[in-house]
Amino acid sequence: MIPRVQSGQVQAALSELDFAHAREILPGLPARLVLRDKHDRQVDLHPVVLDPAGNGWQELDNKAWGLYPAAGLQGEGIIGGQRVPCLTPELQLRHHLGYSWNEHDRHDMELLADRFGLALPPE
Repeated sequence: MIPRVQSGQVQAALSELDFAHAREILPGLPARLVLRDKHDRQVDLHPVVLDPAGNGWQELDNKAWGLYPAAGLQGEGIIGGQRVPCLTPELQLRHHLGYSWNEHDRHDMELLADRFGLALPPE
């Protein structure tokens, strides 16, 4: 999740690492900005509009909007030894509901659930 106003800046920074917009991946913009490099590594960004209360709103299809509650944006992780802001584990899991998981989704959600003591939804 990134603030939508920073999408161009993030895309430009990742292009310096040879990541390019993968326009064939659906859904695409405005809901998702997926960038891929020549090694098939992929960054899946969800641009959101932040409201005055700190909630993030993701523009979806058919004039619908998905909510990232402000409390769910208070997570913190570590990448390469550096602390970075991220979604809370609970919000990450919640945003994986409502569709069938592929093997990568299942693997990621099992790791998340195990690490943070969360329950996975029934299949």
